[in-house]
Amino acid sequence: MTIGGLYGHVVSVDDETVTLEVAPGVQNRYARPAIARVVSGGEPRDVPAAEKVVDEADAKD
Repeated sequence: MTIGGLYGHVVSVDDETVTLEVAPGVQNRYARPAIARVVSGGEPRDVPAAEKVVDEADAKD
């Protein structure tokens, strides 16, 4: 998990950077200090409805 709260799967690590796959086929490179912690636990969890972001325009329909 990055210090900004982004989760991803570690693809590679070197002395200065960590590459995370944040979506299928989407890899982002981060400076190592930007990685807050390693979270293990297998498959991603489903986000409960209370945590999902709702577009206000859709909510008014």
